[in-house]
Amino acid sequence: MTDTALRETEGMTVILYRGAGGAALLAGVLRIASAFIPYAPDQAALETVFGLVDLGLLFGTIGIYLADRDALGLAGLAGFVVLLSGIASIVGPDSVFLGVNTYAVGVNVIAAGAVILAVQWLRTGRLTTSALTLISSVAIGGIGPVAGLGGASFVAAGVLFGIAYAAAGLHLLRRF
Repeated sequence: MTDTALRETEGMTVILYRGAGGAALLAGVLRIASAFIPYAPDQAALETVFGLVDLGLLFGTIGIYLADRDALGLAGLAGFVVLLSGIASIVGPDSVFLGVNTYAVGVNVIAAGAVILAVQWLRTGRLTTSALTLISSVAIGGIGPVAGLGGASFVAAGVLFGIAYAAAGLHLLRRF
């Protein structure tokens, strides 16, 4: 590879990581804000915000994972694949397919992948703030309804999830 081609490749890598960091940051901020907006089906503006959140999470997750992929090992790869699959399943309007609420399933898949990836981040000393915040989000989102906290736990879990992604996005922007 020529020096020029190498510089162009390195430049594109920086652009891709910074784009992913920006996507994660934007998704995080929008997820925090959207936690306080009551859901109402078939509202174009609201579905647009949720679509931007979902796409930002999708593209942000790719960059966040790829930046540390070698250190995260096979467990990190598994968490990434599960997390990305969950996010991909909720992009777009919520639906029921064959009697299954795809959003509810997707959120649970996201939670599983997020915890696996967060544990790997903690194990390797990477993104500890995002890791702990993601784990807290999943715990509150899972325990809250059982403990009778209902909507409040959904709001808190959404805010924490948004904080985790905003922090990871900021980290990626600063790193690259």
